[in-house]
Amino acid sequence: MALFKMLLKGFEFPPNLPAKNSNFRFVFQLRHFDATNETWVTTESVSPGLSTYWECDQSKANDGGSQAKYVRDGANPRFRAISPWDEVILLVNSSELFQMRVVAYDVNRADWIDQLRKLGEALIGALVGAAKNLPVPSQLAAPVGTLLEKLREAVVDSLAKQDTVLFAVTYEFGSNQNSQPIDLQHRGYTMRLELVTSGQAASVARMAEAGASAALTTGHLDTSTAFAQVPAPPRARSGKAKKSSKRAKKSATR
Repeated sequence: MALFKMLLKGFEFPPNLPAKNSNFRFVFQLRHFDATNETWVTTESVSPGLSTYWECDQSKANDGGSQAKYVRDGANPRFRAISPWDEVILLVNSSELFQMRVVAYDVNRADWIDQLRKLGEALIGALVGAAKNLPVPSQLAAPVGTLLEKLREAVVDSLAKQDTVLFAVTYEFGSNQNSQPIDLQHRGYTMRLELVTSGQAASVARMAEAGASAALTTGHLDTSTAFAQVPAPPRARSGKAKKSSKRAKKSATR
């Protein structure tokens, strides 16, 4: 068994990403092996949270709103230092990591309160429905985790459907699951993570026991999945494009 800690070290986005799209919410889904129950499980995390988002629009640096965390590094299209609390995005006690899916959403600022209100109503309904199916207290321990896990996934999925996907990749871990930096790059975006491992992962232990002479394999990025085929980053229209559209309108009225 090992304690795996995944840290968010930074996020870089295309320099031509419009300011209106430079606000993000990240969803991380980690598939790993639960040795106690001998099954694969998925742990999900939302950064910085369901009701907050990372803000990188320079015009909103001094807004001070509680729902946004301004993190832009000056004029550069990347995060500045993140607090130690926000850095930790996943923390699991497991024996082996399999895959991680990372999605960055462009948050719709205008109606985020309405989104949360709708989610709240749906959440209450889901809780009532789940409560009806709960077993007697003596048998409560086993199924509660499953019910809460499904409920959490439903909330995240409902929220995500309101926003635009900017960056989405799947990363498959190799046999080397020791502490290491992990950079995920796709279409002008770079997610910088760091895996911190305390203890020994199962895959590494198996190779050591077998006396394997081959080097430990590192993980690899899978951008071939349909989920990863997100639209190209939005681009700010150039002044030339605006002028040409105005000319087109004038010629149409003549």
